[in-house]
Order: sequence, then structure tokens, then C-alpha cells
Amino acid sequence: MPQDDIRKLVETEIIKFHTRHRPLTFTLPDGTYSSLSPEDIAFIKTETPGLTIITKTGKNYNSTDPLTEIRDKLKPLPHIVPTHKDYLVKLEEISRSSKSGRDYALYFKTLQDTVPVTD
Repeated sequence: MPQDDIRKLVETEIIKFHTRHRPLTFTLPDGTYSSLSPEDIAFIKTETPGLTIITKTGKNYNSTDPLTEIRDKLKPLPHIVPTHKDYLVKLEEISRSSKSGRDYALYFKTLQDTVPVTD
């Protein structure tokens, strides 16, 4: 493999690594900030007011940031996707889905929670 191709491949992998492991910074209800690795996220849901970030271990973080802002911060990560207007889900954490009425529900590998999937 030519040296330039190897260099481009390594650069691409480094960018992917840094994008995937860059912490998500969000605003807490008291106005301070916290950070969380995207690798720890299972899903994010809109609450009134703000939103809740749920980790793979079931820990909840409340934030006053709008879901659209968090979605924009996580946009470079293709494995965290919107499944509903009020939810972002990390696809790697899904164990199965089932039909629920005319919509679908997603189930997690390590959590008892379910999230809706709608158009």
C-alpha cells in the first residue's frame, strides 16, 4: 500500500476515534456543566423541562439543554439516532424491537426501559 494511502487511512481512523470519544457536555439544572462519554449513553429523552440522559448502567443525568442541541452535538456519531421526536437512542444498546399498536418499541440490553419508534 502506498505511503499516502496509509497516512490517509490512519488520519481517518484517528478522526473517527476522537469524534466517538469526545465527551458530551451538557447543562445541569443548577446552571453548571457536566460531561459524559457518548460511549456511556443508552438513550436520551425529552422531559419537562429539559431532558434526561440515561446511561448503559441506568444512571440518569438531567439537563436543561434542548434535545435539538444535544442531537446536533452528537450528529457526527452515526450510532446515536432519533427514533421519535422526543428520543435519541444508541443503536448498539438495543437488544430487540416489537410492534406496539401502530408503532414499534425498542428494548435495551441492560435496561428495563423501552423507547418508541415513530415516523
